[in-house]
Amino acid sequence: QFDSGVNTAYRFVGTRFALICRCDEDKVLQLSRYLQEQFINLGEEFGIKNVAHIGATPFNPISHTDRIMEQADQAWQEAVKTGANAFVIHDQKALAEETAYWQQLVIDIIEQSKFNLGYINQCLSTEDGKTILSQETLTSAVDDNDKGIPIGTLLAVAEMCHKVIQFDKAVIEQVIAHIQKENIQHEIIISVSTESIQDNTFKIWLIDLLKNHQLSAPHMVFSMTAYACIKDTEAFRQFVQLVHQGQAKIMLKRFETRFIPLEELKNYDLDYIRLARSYSQNLLSDRSKQSFIESICELARLLNIQVFAEEAKNEQEFTRLAELGIKGASIGSVLKYLGLINQGVISYCMEELEENIVNMTLLTRVSTICLELLQNMMNYAKDENSDQNRPEGFIQVNRDTEGVYHIQCKNIIDQNDRDKIAPLLEEINNSDATTIRKRYRELRRSGKNQHTKGGGIGFYEIAKLISRLSYRFTPLKENRLCFELQLEVKANKKTKK
Repeated sequence: QFDSGVNTAYRFVGTRFALICRCDEDKVLQLSRYLQEQFINLGEEFGIKNVAHIGATPFNPISHTDRIMEQADQAWQEAVKTGANAFVIHDQKALAEETAYWQQLVIDIIEQSKFNLGYINQCLSTEDGKTILSQETLTSAVDDNDKGIPIGTLLAVAEMCHKVIQFDKAVIEQVIAHIQKENIQHEIIISVSTESIQDNTFKIWLIDLLKNHQLSAPHMVFSMTAYACIKDTEAFRQFVQLVHQGQAKIMLKRFETRFIPLEELKNYDLDYIRLARSYSQNLLSDRSKQSFIESICELARLLNIQVFAEEAKNEQEFTRLAELGIKGASIGSVLKYLGLINQGVISYCMEELEENIVNMTLLTRVSTICLELLQNMMNYAKDENSDQNRPEGFIQVNRDTEGVYHIQCKNIIDQNDRDKIAPLLEEINNSDATTIRKRYRELRRSGKNQHTKGGGIGFYEIAKLISRLSYRFTPLKENRLCFELQLEVKANKKTKK
């Protein structure tokens, strides 16, 4: 039997399959020839000349899945043109070209600041459940085909190109501009790389920047993971001292005792630690986790360190975390994003929904709604101070204790937008489920009001999936308004006014 080296086989749809192999180029060639021979033999048995085609591409560790699949598909298309049962393998030269493409793309993104900065993971105080303590930055960028680049890929290539320090600087500068423009009163958490904290020129640049922005510095929290910290503990300690000189703060996130034992916390002059998600999962039913969190919080209190949790699934967990000594956590949060919106941000939001919603029916409904809302904001949101469009907005998805999903979005529109949207939403709110479905089918058949034209069909598609809709328009200045939409999605929906 042929030893193919195939690790995993997938069937996508119909006759489209994919194989993932751990093997070198010679082995891939042998596998392709073997499969080609089997296709020919199968075709002769059943009198079919052309059975299948094969396209193969090397795995590029700095690329992302969609891009790799595109290249495999390109190789398959070349095989189809070559002839019956043919195969085409993209060789190492193609891999080198792809790597060069990514390097040039990321260099351009960083040097030209062609990335967006958004704000996620809104952390609330456990004292009142309302006060916002912090948000975390989210960087997003797109490739030449307007597809989102995973942040892991962006950072990996940036490190390869020795651009990660320049990237960290650009992010920090954008955060300061955001704090000043929006008059931010809570704290913004900014991740920094190990390479940056080891670089003397970066540290000199940072302390000068913090001194020149003394009002913004107290709202900035520089963070590293516990795992990254132990790679160079001395550099981390020096960085902590520098940050405190500039009146900013330090957080150690994804804290786990397997990386840093509790007794070693006193060796770091930390302001905050944020526990790894695993410590708070299934908290209410796990007394050992509750005892462990309580012990961490007690020790942290003696060291003047505040402890945060990643997330509380509901009010009960949030309350219990407060009782154990946790100072802040997000609550019932499935998705929360504020900032500029592009395809990269939309991809991130869809991935967050997939990760946090288990029920497939609800996932489909919520994802469809959020995709429509995000695309509307990306294409039609206005700038507050000019007549230009600005793809910026806020979206939040929460889940309550009864399993109902609450979706909220906000963005700036002008008076013309309001005049189009308000009658449409009023019509939806005065219609029952049958009328909404009928109206949606009419719009689909007519070809008018398509999504690409910003018409009403998108709101009707949303209306089919929800149990409640409310909205409001808040005047800002001149002809600008803040448009806010609130929706509810239930497992067994019944559309209501």
